[in-house]
Parts: sequence; C-alpha cells; structure tokens
Amino acid sequence: LLPGMRLGRLDRDAASSPAQLRQVLSAVAKRELDVIVGTQMLTKGHHLPGIGLVGILLADQALSLPDFRAAERAYILLTQAAGRAGREGEAGRVIVQTYDPHHHAVTAALAHDPAVFYATELEERRALGYPPYARLVGLRLEGASEAATARAARDLAAALERARAKSGPAVRVLGPAPSPIARASGRWRWLILLKSPTASAAANLLRLGRHLAGPPPAGVRLIVDVDPLSLI
Repeated sequence: LLPGMRLGRLDRDAASSPAQLRQVLSAVAKRELDVIVGTQMLTKGHHLPGIGLVGILLADQALSLPDFRAAERAYILLTQAAGRAGREGEAGRVIVQTYDPHHHAVTAALAHDPAVFYATELEERRALGYPPYARLVGLRLEGASEAATARAARDLAAALERARAKSGPAVRVLGPAPSPIARASGRWRWLILLKSPTASAAANLLRLGRHLAGPPPAGVRLIVDVDPLSLI
C-alpha cells in the first residue's frame, strides 16, 4: 500500500537485544524510517521524534482479556501509544481500530480524560465487587497430568464451599475453571478465585478449606496469590 516507504519493525523478535533496540530507535531519530510497525514495545516510554500519525490496531484484544483489570490496562496502553504522536511540537493524529468505540477506556484515552475513566471504572468495580472494594486471592493448581490437576481443583473448590458453609457466606468461591492459558511449561493449570471483604476472612476460609481437602495429589502443586496482579 505504501511503495517506496522505508519500513522498520520493533518487537521482541526484531529487537531481541539492547543493541538491536538502540539501532531501531536511532534509525527513527535520524529520520531513516518512514513507517515503524511494532507491538507494545513501541509504547514503553520511547521518544520517537517526528511521528505524526499513530495507528492502534485491534484495541479490543486488550479489552477482552479475562481479567477485571483489562479496561485499566487497555486505557494505559492506548494512552501510551497515542502519546507517541506529535512529541516535538507538531500536532499528531491517532487512529484506533475498535469494535467498541464507546467503551470508556477508548473514549477517555482519546479525550485525555483520566478522571472520566477513573470514575467509570470505579463504579463498575463497585457493582461487581472487585478491588478496591474487595480483596482477591487467586489459587492456581498446576500439574503434569490434566486429569489429576482438574480433579484436585474440583476437590479443593468443593472443600472451600464446605468451609464456607461453616464459616459464613462473607467469602465467595469462584471456580474452578481452566486457566485462560490452560497449559504452560508442560503443566496444566486450573484456577479458583476467592473474593472477600477482608484478607483475613479469605485466609481463614482457605486454611479451613485446605484442611478439609487434604494435600493435593502427587505431581500437583497449589500456588496461592494474594491480591493477584493478573488472573491469566
């Protein structure tokens, strides 16, 4: 579509070392490139002089991740990407490809209005009971055997529900379910999420639930993540 344009690329494959990264950034600074195509690496604080147009493709990919922080991360990414345009006094232009142009993460990022995003996001989290209005504990079971890992996750979730019946309904038990990344490094992964008004209530429920469930079977390990930064 753009014959004769000098094209550069910036991603982990094209810039797998600091020297390669510096080479690409230097080419941009020297105006040796007309177009640069890349991943999120382009947005991470790099000063790219002379960029007048930024195109962000498939913004919905970040919005649709199965994590309650998806909108927050999409907003940050869009804001950072948009900030690459017009950094030397000249007006820049930003075009976002999205199937949800009215999403508050998109509209607030393009309007440079963090207050609107903050208020909307807080209201959604309040309605759904996510931080900062609740504490989360992620329980990830990992094992080389898919069947054993799934069985251990179901047994632990059932034990947590029995513990919840004894200790009261303050803590919600969500799951078990296969992790969005169901297998990594040769190990199958299942998730359980505890949603609690306080960290101590979640800890007490987990302690009782683990006692009722007993230790996980051989080859399966339980990883407890308090206030997880990612649910993936």
